[in-house]
Amino acid sequence: SLTCGKNVKIDMSIHTAYVEAIRAAQRFIYIENQYFIGSSYNWSSHGSV
Repeated sequence: SLTCGKNVKIDMSIHTAYVEAIRAAQRFIYIENQYFIGSSYNWSSHGSV
């Protein structure tokens, strides 16, 4: 899906797939991707994360 913000279109499909996989994990999750970049400083505070 494309998201528009500040005149920029961003493909959110990969992000959405990662989030769904993480939320569906019951015990562990392993993600390996050379393009996976940490940006937790931008995340909202969530008690369940």
